[in-house]
Amino acid sequence: VGYVSRILGSVVSPPYRVFCFEPEQWNFSLLERAVGRSSRSEHFTLSRSAVGAREGSVDIVINPFHHADHRVADSTLID
Repeated sequence: VGYVSRILGSVVSPPYRVFCFEPEQWNFSLLERAVGRSSRSEHFTLSRSAVGAREGSVDIVINPFHHADHRVADSTLID
């Protein structure tokens, strides 16, 4: 988590920034650490939220076995 963000952060120059979105708490903490290790951490804006086509709220289905396999809950993922 944060790999692509760090790559993008290494090539942007002010006034440009990299905006990073991660809704799940554990992954967000990994993102914070990854960006914090960057020598250009001031180029990032982090948000613990999801991004979608419209404003609103969604549920997330957490895969307890793999942190990169969480999904937005929809009718195919909910009982």
